[in-house]
Amino acid sequence: MGLQDLNENLYEQKFETKDIETKYEAEVASKPQDFQAKEWGGATRPSIQSVNESFVQKRKWLLMGVGIVGVIALVAGAFFVRKMLFVDTKVSLSIEGPKNVASAESVLFSLSYTNTNWVSLHNVEIILSYPKSFRLDSSEKWTVADAKTTIPIGDISPRSTGRVDITGKFFGAKGDLSALAATLQYSPSQMSEVFSYDTRYGVTISTSPLSLEVSAPQSAGTGDTVEYLVNFENQGDGKFSNIRVKAEYPDTFTFVSSDPAPSEGTSVFSVGDIPPKTAGKVRVTGTLTGERGEVKPVKFSIGYLQGDGNFLSYNEVTQATRMSASPLLITQSVNDSRDVTTTLGSVLTYRISYKNSGNIGLRDAIVTFDFDTAILDFSRMQKRSGYFDTEKNRLIWKASDIPQLAVLDPGESGEITFTVPVLDQVQDIPGKHFGIRTIARIDSPDIPTPEGSNKIIASNTLSVRLGSAIDLAVKGRYYDAPIENTGPIPPMVGMQTTYALTFHLTNSFNDLSGAKVVASLPSGVRFTGKISPDSETVTFNSRTNELIWDIGNFSAGGDEVSRDVTVQVAMIPGPSDVDESPRLMIRAVFSAKDSFTNEEVKREQGEQTTALSDDPKMTSAGYQVKK
Repeated sequence: MGLQDLNENLYEQKFETKDIETKYEAEVASKPQDFQAKEWGGATRPSIQSVNESFVQKRKWLLMGVGIVGVIALVAGAFFVRKMLFVDTKVSLSIEGPKNVASAESVLFSLSYTNTNWVSLHNVEIILSYPKSFRLDSSEKWTVADAKTTIPIGDISPRSTGRVDITGKFFGAKGDLSALAATLQYSPSQMSEVFSYDTRYGVTISTSPLSLEVSAPQSAGTGDTVEYLVNFENQGDGKFSNIRVKAEYPDTFTFVSSDPAPSEGTSVFSVGDIPPKTAGKVRVTGTLTGERGEVKPVKFSIGYLQGDGNFLSYNEVTQATRMSASPLLITQSVNDSRDVTTTLGSVLTYRISYKNSGNIGLRDAIVTFDFDTAILDFSRMQKRSGYFDTEKNRLIWKASDIPQLAVLDPGESGEITFTVPVLDQVQDIPGKHFGIRTIARIDSPDIPTPEGSNKIIASNTLSVRLGSAIDLAVKGRYYDAPIENTGPIPPMVGMQTTYALTFHLTNSFNDLSGAKVVASLPSGVRFTGKISPDSETVTFNSRTNELIWDIGNFSAGGDEVSRDVTVQVAMIPGPSDVDESPRLMIRAVFSAKDSFTNEEVKREQGEQTTALSDDPKMTSAGYQVKK
């Protein structure tokens, strides 16, 4: 059998390898040896097994090559089809709306999206980002976190468009720039990748319904008193609620006083609700220091506090004061201090110090001292010189009063002192948070006035705060007390007698916080647990034998405000108390914090005995202990 015949038989359907090998071996064996060598080129002939393995190997490689080509063609086809069906540049998002907006007024913006691909988009959402000066009217279905809102869209069909409308308010001053930013996130159909498209839209705040004007001095000398006047008006048709004016002072500004008083610290002023077409103002006074030529900016904003405590501004204005140098210096103190709290009936000693710090003499200097208060008794003022103008509440010193003021040489200084008492009573003066504001000034015609600036007059402001007027009284009773008492009168050794102690508090001028009364009882006296009225909070510490009346916040109105509580105590006299009037209370101490002066307030009352001097029915024979 020749090789061709062998090859044909290899491809027959029922060909057996064993049969080929038998036939082949027989045929070869029948031929001469030299023919065998000649037929195989002198080499050892291959076995039928090796020929078969070679053929199978070649067939594997052929099939593998065909498979690889097929995979490549499939991938290329899929990529080509994907390119035909989806291209990310065929997905877009845009923001449409007004370019100029009014502060605090609702504005409509449209978020328009487009898909011009041949496949759907899944898990689509718009992530809207905005500044803190923008308040979005969000839907319940939207997820809001800080200054971002996620708006779910769902699916977008092939070759379709859609739109989401949002409304919100921008807050800020006229001319402020702001912007909205949006991101469209999605996954194309049959794909796990997440794609996104970003866009941005800028707006300008053109008007504000809350107008704001700020007046500040153009120039001031270091240490001078400056006044900032803030005028605001609701020019819109709607009411603004819970409005605050917020100040950002220069770093060298020292707050002295304001009208109205600050609601938070010294820089936030609550002005409440502002109805349409209504105006108001805030006036702030303080001292300003700095080097000559320095510019001291001050910024005032009007707005409200959000739920997270951040201040949202409707409008804001910045003004600046340029520091100038005055050769005259003036300062003042009261009772040798600049931080003073006083009380009714106290005497205040004012000291005014002035100096020429320049290098030339100054002629005809005049010192003035203005009072802005209604709680001083000017009829008892004591001064060595000067004139008091009762219409203006102003003290004036000229060279006729103090000859040194005729020519104040370089480096020369002087002092003026006087005293004035605080009124003993102020019941006829309405309001609370009383203070004494004074301004000392010195001027000379030899001090030049820079062109375009205010005349440089050295000044200094000082405020004295009137502390709250607190009165604590303790009265003991057996008869006709709010709580019925029991036990023998006079008290008897070994027998219990109860007594009522009434604590009476009055407060005027300032609100108090953390108010309480602590009454120390002798070790032989105990608290029965009875109080009147039962709305008050009274506790007893048996280890220290102290009664604590926890008052908390104690407000002060225009008139005197009072609080009362009555507690019952019990005593069992011992043999050593015979013919004595034992103590029912050692002392009572009231303490609180004055919200206006920011100082601790204390009042103390002494002991109470069984003598009960405030009980008109108690006789001298009724309070001494008997056997």
